[in-house]
Amino acid sequence: MNVKEYLKTLTDFSLTATEAYKNYLNMGFPEVSTYPYFRTQYNKYNTRVIQAINTTPQPVEVKTEEIVEVIEEQGRVIKNYMNGDSIPDAPSLIPTGTMFDELISDRITNEEEMKAYEEKYGEEMPEDKIEIGGFTRKCVDITAGKAGSGKTYSRCVLAAKAKVFMKREYNKDIRVGFISGEMRESEWAKELKKCSLLKELEVDYMLNYVGQNNYESIFWEAVADYDIVIIDSFPAILGHIRMSPNEKRPEKTIINDFIRKILQTVESSNNNVQLINQCNKDGNYKGGTELPHMLSSLSFVETEGPKRFMRFEKNRNNGNVNRKAYFSKDENTGDIIFNEEAYNSTYKSSEDNKTSLKELMEELSNKTNRFNEELEEEIKLDITTTLIDEEELQENVTE
Repeated sequence: MNVKEYLKTLTDFSLTATEAYKNYLNMGFPEVSTYPYFRTQYNKYNTRVIQAINTTPQPVEVKTEEIVEVIEEQGRVIKNYMNGDSIPDAPSLIPTGTMFDELISDRITNEEEMKAYEEKYGEEMPEDKIEIGGFTRKCVDITAGKAGSGKTYSRCVLAAKAKVFMKREYNKDIRVGFISGEMRESEWAKELKKCSLLKELEVDYMLNYVGQNNYESIFWEAVADYDIVIIDSFPAILGHIRMSPNEKRPEKTIINDFIRKILQTVESSNNNVQLINQCNKDGNYKGGTELPHMLSSLSFVETEGPKRFMRFEKNRNNGNVNRKAYFSKDENTGDIIFNEEAYNSTYKSSEDNKTSLKELMEELSNKTNRFNEELEEEIKLDITTTLIDEEELQENVTE
């Protein structure tokens, strides 16, 4: 019996996908499905059943807690790396092939690291292991900006460019997704017609599920499905959760649950989330401090007259902070183009100057040392000459 046939036999829809999958395995069917496929099919089937229940002439009460997966409490866990707990490897990166990679993550493989790899494994470091920055897996990054600043559009284009870059350079297929909490398909279609790159993104239109008891189940399934996920926007998703029929949690509890769940999701799914938020009229971050403090980075998309730029205010991805990366939108293709010349002349040249100054100081120090050594030699020579002259004078007097 395959998965779809098995689902038709179910009568209890209070089970989570995990519980249902365990029951499926225990049935001992010769054809066994993987959990990700089973979970997707189970949730889709569950959604259709719930929709049927909600539209039947005889209303049937369906409790939220029976559908939305409940986060179980866990006890205290201590990691002791001195006594055997292994230190995890740094999460891998997903580059876009643009200047953005260096901006968001400064993890760039140098020649010494490549040489060490070759000595250890007896072969050159594979290209897909050479780090050039990019989106960091297992991380949630917030980007904020005023309405119309281009924060959602620019992140969506960058995610699409990452997918194209990974396929072209490393022959690796990744999935990039856009979870839209604000736009309908007809509205997103306008952007698709202007920028073909955006077709690389798979889209979940969350407005389709507002008011359903299983809204959160669908949302978290979508977050876990992609390698890079753009969520637009945090306030919209919170508003949708509050609109669920049986939602009783206060807003602060919803936010805390959201933070904990999204961190668990990126850790287990090994993906990256770009969470879109808002700014107030003054351009400052709008909302509490919970998100910026507990997530990986906080960046802004801002305007300066007709110009736009990205800037990271906080970055735990080893990237740069408070550097303006100006970008523009290609009118023909809709692509995002960074002004690398302005960025390099503003920041990298100053680093070069620092290096040059250091070299100059070392050269001056070396010159000073050489001068002192030469001076000492001259003094020694003068003393020797003086002693010889005194000895000759003493001999003449004696004669």
